[in-house]
Amino acid sequence: MRNPTRPRRWLSRIQIALLISSAAGAAACGSTDSSASSCVADPASTVICVTEPTAADSQHAYQGQRALVGFYPSAECTPGTEVMRLSYDLSQTCFGWRRSTGNGTRDNSATRFACYRDRVCYTQHTTSLSCGNGATDKEVRTDACIKDDAGDIWLKLLSGTESCPPAPSGFTCPLSLPQQGTPGTR
Repeated sequence: MRNPTRPRRWLSRIQIALLISSAAGAAACGSTDSSASSCVADPASTVICVTEPTAADSQHAYQGQRALVGFYPSAECTPGTEVMRLSYDLSQTCFGWRRSTGNGTRDNSATRFACYRDRVCYTQHTTSLSCGNGATDKEVRTDACIKDDAGDIWLKLLSGTESCPPAPSGFTCPLSLPQQGTPGTR
């Protein structure tokens, strides 16, 4: 029989381990935790918030480069009918955003940006502000209205790539089926 005056060391160790792993998980770069504190307002976008650059992003190739993308309810991508506008910060290794949905919010993020005058190639991660889940390789273009794999929404690149180089002749962005894109960040 256990001595009731003796402390339960195993319980204390479990509690300590849980506290440490929770704190480490919240601070981890690849964490899928999407707390409000990891997101700030962006006046150039119509989303709830976007992620801020990190110190490591200061070494990224596209410093100061922001690509404005319109999200449309139809394949015409008629100017002024955007249901959402998002200014992608191409200088971030992982750029995240939170948007409203009919019954709450949804987090997304993108990485692996390649900027050309008429297009941006990227890898999108759904349900995460930290590029941690469900990678899908995509593109957005100035000369095409592209149907998104998320449903009845079409995307068009509106501005921000004018200073990027032209795409090489015959170049196409790497594309993938949903959830089968390139893992990792860049």
